[in-house]
Amino acid sequence: MASAQSLTNMILAVRRRANIESQVGFISDAEITEYLNYCLSDLYDQLVQAGGQPWYRNSYTFTAVNNTSAYSLPTDFYRLVSVDIALGGGLVISARPYMEAERNRFRWYYQGWFAGRPVFYRLLGNQINFIPTPSGSYSITLNYYPTFTKLVSGSDTFDGVNGWEELAVWKAAAYCKAKGDEDPGYCEAQAAKLQERIDALAAQRDAENPERVHDVTVDLYPWY
Repeated sequence: MASAQSLTNMILAVRRRANIESQVGFISDAEITEYLNYCLSDLYDQLVQAGGQPWYRNSYTFTAVNNTSAYSLPTDFYRLVSVDIALGGGLVISARPYMEAERNRFRWYYQGWFAGRPVFYRLLGNQINFIPTPSGSYSITLNYYPTFTKLVSGSDTFDGVNGWEELAVWKAAAYCKAKGDEDPGYCEAQAAKLQERIDALAAQRDAENPERVHDVTVDLYPWY
């Protein structure tokens, strides 16, 4: 993605859309920044929720140790995508989530982590918990969506993928219009048009290869 726009540019765009370029005393840049961050976080959520192959994704690697089942999540953790566990010798397996009602069902199948045996996880507050408990030292990688980072400095940027940050710009302009007791209808209409465009395209990142149904039980019970 290469459509990052700076906070400075977006503030100027909001002022132009709302026709308030000279009204810096009535609506400050700080207030517009507040509007933009609120609207950009909403856009960010939409792109995360769109599913398919993700627009925003981070990875975090840590080491699991013997007889410790719970580990802290990264500080910018928002939503989990997948969990990779390196068992050694080039073998990497995907951990599977366990449901709350299954927390004891899987605990006693076997002890330790071995090739050919599944590992299960569950998010618990700010931690991720594994069953069975690790039987040694293993490298674990969490693939996840990070939280939205608020824009503070004028040079801070947001990547709207394909100009989609304009949705936040138009919504922020509507807030400015409303504060000045002016009709925000035009700004809201422009935002609605862009919203339709985003809804139609956001989930289709790999246009020719949409997400498909897959067997979630593969490797879940490999001993059967």
